[in-house]
Amino acid sequence: MSKVNIWNLEDANISKDKIEKNLRETNRQIESDIYNIVKYIENYDPLLILKTISIYTKEIVDLNQEKPEIQANIYGLMHFLIKWVITNQNENSEYKDIESFDRNKLKKMYSQLEIHSEKYFDNFILKEIENPKNRTPIQKIIHNYIKPLPTKFEKLNDKVLELKCLLLPFANEIAKTFDADLDSLIEATKIITYNGYKAMDLLDDEVNRFAEKTQEKIKIAREQGAKETDQELLKKIIKEENWEKWFNDIRYKSEGFDLFYVNKLISLSQHDIDLLSIEASSVEVEEFCHLEESAGFDNSLFIKIRNKSFIFDARFAIDRLYQTIKKVVLNKNPDYKEYWETNELRKSSMLPFSILAGVFSKLGYTLKYKYNETEFTTLFDKDNDKVYLQVPRDKGYLIPLNPIKDISLLNKAVDSYNLCTKDFNNIEDPIIVIHENERENDIIEKGNVFYVKLSYLVTLMDDFGKIVEFKKQVLKLENITVAQEK
Repeated sequence: MSKVNIWNLEDANISKDKIEKNLRETNRQIESDIYNIVKYIENYDPLLILKTISIYTKEIVDLNQEKPEIQANIYGLMHFLIKWVITNQNENSEYKDIESFDRNKLKKMYSQLEIHSEKYFDNFILKEIENPKNRTPIQKIIHNYIKPLPTKFEKLNDKVLELKCLLLPFANEIAKTFDADLDSLIEATKIITYNGYKAMDLLDDEVNRFAEKTQEKIKIAREQGAKETDQELLKKIIKEENWEKWFNDIRYKSEGFDLFYVNKLISLSQHDIDLLSIEASSVEVEEFCHLEESAGFDNSLFIKIRNKSFIFDARFAIDRLYQTIKKVVLNKNPDYKEYWETNELRKSSMLPFSILAGVFSKLGYTLKYKYNETEFTTLFDKDNDKVYLQVPRDKGYLIPLNPIKDISLLNKAVDSYNLCTKDFNNIEDPIIVIHENERENDIIEKGNVFYVKLSYLVTLMDDFGKIVEFKKQVLKLENITVAQEK
């Protein structure tokens, strides 16, 4: 897929008339792109398309391990197709043979849509966002939304720990809504996500092992004078060795949908699986819009097609779980919304504080410490040692679930981020800022400012070695000792 060049919107000097013209032109291109894609894919069974592209996605990602932009492109195509299935109201009675489906053709068609959509959104930002300093961060957030990347496999356990911490205040209400408790829901989603990374490779290994075993048996049979064909011998061996279950398991995964059929992957009740699913053809939209149509997909784990729940982008399951559980709980109990959102905000600031209070246990602290016009979440200090903590979410930086449709909320969020980070240049002591960008590293060091992922921070709760590393290697606070529990 073509790589999109990021346009510097902060310095853009374009007339309003030109922006409006660009929007009209790119919108026409987008409509044409979508029309062409839909006309092509509607000839095939959507279930088979999703399976085909899910396998294709893994192939592309595995070939481009060090190229996140290419990975994000193919993930974007996968999500585009899922959202189309959710909104498609016109299922055909007859479909073409999936063997004639051209994955590369669809990828190229989608690439054009992606390029035109990025151009549209850039002009849309220029039109809607007056503050030039807000344009680049908003552009980045929208870019990441339409070109998603999942939690990395090696960070899966960190994400699980983060989810447990964030969802713990709501565990009782979650237990009233689902048959499973919070830990079981998270564990099931972890299994789904793990399968998204490993299941196809494990299947390949199993196919090779089965082939080796059967070839050994066929060779022995030939040496003993067997006259049957290889196919006849294979059937005979499978029956004699009681390998029917093994053979069918491989066949249903390879030729069928068992790699994607949720009931085959986890042991949650049907009730819970249904709650975590969204029905195909269940969302009506006037038209299937560019790449911003969430179609209810952003807060659902599975898609239900013909009364069965599937997941074709399993690597993203752990990333969607929080919003999915929140939606399900609040749909059942709307009166719980105020409690959830109040404690959600409180947890977002108190969790980093409580972790770092343990890390910097020798320091005192001041909550809501004000420096010039910037209010920090916390100042840890004692004598000449100071560490500032800033949690942008606590200061109003909350990215909407759909940043494109909620552009005004996104603009306010970026405003709040700018306000809570504007005096950093005047501070020489270490500053820790909690960031939420999955594309970035766990810790990003820029001078005396350390941007730290919450999913990394939670791992400090029970890992003394990491605490030492965090303090001495990252923050270089050699003179602060770590209080280790006896």
